[in-house]
Parts: sequence; structure tokens; C-alpha cells
Amino acid sequence: MVVEDVPSEGDCAKQCQDNDQCSVYTYYSSTHPADPNLCILLSKCGRVWPELCQDCSTGPQACYQSDKCGFAVWQGVDDLMVIKENTTLHLLAGERGCSVEVMALAIGGGGKSGVYGGAGGSGFPKTDTIKLISNTDIQVTVGAEIASMVHIEGTQEVLLSAAPGQDGYMYDGGDGNSGGGAYGAAGGSDGGDGEMSSYGEGGIGSGIDVKTYEMKNVVLRAGKGGGSYGGGAGGIVVNGEAPDFNENHQGEGFGGGGGALPPIPGCVVLELFNSSNVTSFLGIQ
Repeated sequence: MVVEDVPSEGDCAKQCQDNDQCSVYTYYSSTHPADPNLCILLSKCGRVWPELCQDCSTGPQACYQSDKCGFAVWQGVDDLMVIKENTTLHLLAGERGCSVEVMALAIGGGGKSGVYGGAGGSGFPKTDTIKLISNTDIQVTVGAEIASMVHIEGTQEVLLSAAPGQDGYMYDGGDGNSGGGAYGAAGGSDGGDGEMSSYGEGGIGSGIDVKTYEMKNVVLRAGKGGGSYGGGAGGIVVNGEAPDFNENHQGEGFGGGGGALPPIPGCVVLELFNSSNVTSFLGIQ
């Protein structure tokens, strides 16, 4: 809903408070060059870019006197995102000092091959509900052969960490969520062990079905293990998405183990609770 000729942000906030369908408002002040004194009432808000809006402001229907934020979004990105590189995120909220719950999935990076071709295990997944304070910078760290982590920027406080797969050792495959194949054998998949060969033992897997780690809007599939050349352990495919891989040597999916080729990096998935990925005007879905 669009309301014109609104004299102040306080009046715009009052319009939102008086409308049962309004959860967020955006107000364009009298100095805005294109839409002065314009009040937009929103039923949902999935993303914002405050640096792109001068002479305007966004806020919740009410400033809640509670620990939980009434309105929170990631700055400039969707409420549900798959993070595949080192990233700093900013959580915006209409109230200071409130907190929001975020469902997080981290997948550790894959392990690399041993000296004589034993393939690496796949990175371990880990899920948790983490509590974030509003208007805080969050650092996400991902990569191959390392843990995938979410932590508060500028501090040592780690909110979530998922271990990497183990490297192969000599001819033996490395352990992991799925085990790497021994030299000359295929990698494991979906928590399974890597295959053994006449040269060595396969790595040991966790035995846990990847679907155990699914979230509300996140569908996981077990990636295939690498082929019988000393194949890396299969990683995890997230909502149908996975990095490019070589099926003879690397495991499919985030955190896939490496064989004759390098391992696959892990990732982090973050999903805000009680949010929508769509920004809409009232009555428009």
C-alpha cells in the first residue's frame, strides 16, 4: 500500500501500526528527489539495500520491548542463502539490541589425496540454530581442506563450525562424512565408507543420511563418490547446486574429497526464521 503526502516518518510508522497487514514500512522524506513524503506499507520484506536509498528509512510495525527482533533482514542478500566463499554479512533490524534466530548448516571442506593416491574424505555437515544480535557483522569462512565457520567479526566467538574431511594417507582413503577411496578404488557416498583395494583401506564414513541435516527450505542430496582411480568421497548437493567436479577423481557436492585433483570447498547455508524471500506490497504475493 502506498500513502502519499505523509509529513514525517513517525506518521508513516503510525500508518503501519494501524494496518493489520503491515509488518514493515519504508518512508521517503521531504528531501527525497523523486518521492517526497511517500509512505510504503509492506506485508513482507526479504532484502534491503540501505546504501542505495538516500533520504529514506525502513522500520518495523512496532519497536518491540522484548529480546526477539520484530523485523530483521540480511543487508543486500536473500533471507535464504548458500555461501560459497569468504563473506561478511550484516544483519539489519528495526530495533537495537534485539536478537534473531537463524538456522544454519555448515559443510566442511573436503580432504585431499595422500602421497600415493589414497583419496580424501568429505567434509562433515553440522546444523544448529544460532542466535544473532541485530546490526552485527557476521563473518563466514569456507574453503577446501578447512572447517567451515560462522563467527562474529572482530571476535573469537565461533557460532558454528563444521570439520573438514581427513586427507588420504599413503594408499589409504581419508575418513570423513563419507570415506575416501583407497588408491584404485571409489569414494563413499551418503555417510558410507570408501572402497578398499589391493593397495589400501577405504576411509570410514559417518554412517549418517544427509537428509538428517535438511532445513525448512533446504533440500539435500548425497553427492556421488569419485570413481575407481582413487576417488574422493561424495559431498552434499544443496538445493540442486554443487560445484563443478571430475567424476573420476573428486566427490560430487560441497565438501567433496579430492583424489588426483584437489578437494571441493565446503559451504554455509543461513536461513532467517519467520521471514520471506519476497518483498511485496500489501495484498500482493
